Amino acid sequence: MRVFSGVAVLLVGGCTARLFSQCVSLDPKYVSLTQRGQSAKNAGQWNEAIDSFQQALKLQPGCTVLKTQLGGLYYNSHDYAKALTYFQQSLAANPQGFYAARFGGSSAYWLNNYGEAIRLLDRAKAIRP
Repeated sequence: MRVFSGVAVLLVGGCTARLFSQCVSLDPKYVSLTQRGQSAKNAGQWNEAIDSFQQALKLQPGCTVLKTQLGGLYYNSHDYAKALTYFQQSLAANPQGFYAARFGGSSAYWLNNYGEAIRLLDRAKAIRP
């Protein structure tokens, strides 16, 4: 996480996702946890990243970016039930979350929940036709 002119920014897989007002925190513990989580994620250390992001989420429980990050980490770990839960939580707060809809749909598919998979993948397609 980097802070530019008082706006917190999380670097996500080569692109930048601004942390909206519900995620902005200059709390040093939150910043440290998200930095540690991002570093672990970049190194492919999913469990360490999950632990750091879960701790950060306790400090900022409304942060949809962290929920989407956690969903992605659980997806990469093939824990599709937990992934789907985090993606659904993210979408509840941010209905335009493309990645949460896209990978939530894939998670539902791997859980043989085809109705939910179709619903979420259709939603992703509507967000980004």
